[in-house]
Amino acid sequence: PDDALAASRAKWEAALQALDAGKKVGWTPVTPTEAISSGGSTMTVEPDGAVFFSGKLPVWDTYTVTVPAPLARIAAIRLQVLGDERLPGNGVARAGSYFVLSEFEVSAQRGGAAAQPVRLSEVEVTREDEGFPGLAAIDGRPEAGWAHVYASGPETAVFHLAQPLPGGPDTKLVIRLRQQTMP
Repeated sequence: PDDALAASRAKWEAALQALDAGKKVGWTPVTPTEAISSGGSTMTVEPDGAVFFSGKLPVWDTYTVTVPAPLARIAAIRLQVLGDERLPGNGVARAGSYFVLSEFEVSAQRGGAAAQPVRLSEVEVTREDEGFPGLAAIDGRPEAGWAHVYASGPETAVFHLAQPLPGGPDTKLVIRLRQQTMP
């Protein structure tokens, strides 16, 4: 059994190295095609694909970001919250020292069809504060959320899809980031 396990591992490692060499392992950054705030904030898609928020700062807001989904298979979505010198303390939050993400919701749209909800199964985050775990961003309860106080960035959350999603050139993801929680 040990020899068989070692041979299987060697085969798996070789396959993974081949994928890595072909740049087929890892994350595929996408640039939003649309970014809208329900609360009137200004959302600007930067040249590097990041979205910068400015202008009106409502108490509650929902950001809707549409991105292409060019890959044949999508298993997770990575959200990076970046610090920026234009924000207080070079942080990640327009309101000052903390950010809260109440809900992270995903829908997939193919061609001209209506967007269909995508179920998320788990989330991994770089940091979370007591009482504000990453899982709160996918629990369907807007009064809870993932939060980090004194965040200066980058903060990362990886949202795993319950089942891999087929993508392609006619597929896009509509992502809603709801901010309806106070720390």
